[in-house]
Amino acid sequence: MKKVLFCFFIFFMVINIWGQDEGRREIRGSAGFGFRFSGDFHASVNYQNTAIFDTGLYAYGDFIFIELLCGMFFGTAQGKLNYLGAELGLYGKYPFGVTEKINIFPLLGFEFHSALYARYFGVQFRKREPDWKQFWFKTGAGLDYKINDSLNLRFEALYGIRPKSIGGNILENGADIVINDKTGHGLTFRIAIGF
Repeated sequence: MKKVLFCFFIFFMVINIWGQDEGRREIRGSAGFGFRFSGDFHASVNYQNTAIFDTGLYAYGDFIFIELLCGMFFGTAQGKLNYLGAELGLYGKYPFGVTEKINIFPLLGFEFHSALYARYFGVQFRKREPDWKQFWFKTGAGLDYKINDSLNLRFEALYGIRPKSIGGNILENGADIVINDKTGHGLTFRIAIGF
């Protein structure tokens, strides 16, 4: 894990230095908020494979070569598991101007997800905050469409890999529950308005 995080750190430093040297054709940073949809296609609940889907709202800060995001999401695993969570993300990006109105950019980074509240078949977790945390390593691309001088529309599509989750959980009725005990993968789509 330390080697992976070190590689991401080096990547962020290189693209920032490279971008500053090039002078970047009036591409500027932004901030905004939007909606996202994600799917984990190789998830598991109590050792049974299932797909987990979640949706949420997020805010981002774009510093031209680095994108930071935070958000809240809710999701379900076939109606058995329902949850609410929070996410933090850090991405390296390198924008290219295609036209005066369109920029595209590759993305590489990671996200940290933590469940804040969850129920399994309607039974709450014993702790107020479930011990269910996940790291996602993601790569993909984005597109900014300039609506006018102060607004832009952003689209992003990413593919991610998730190591198995850390931590275990106990329900209020005393039953153990194991979530995502294997490595998983999935897709994320985002749409946002930037300023």
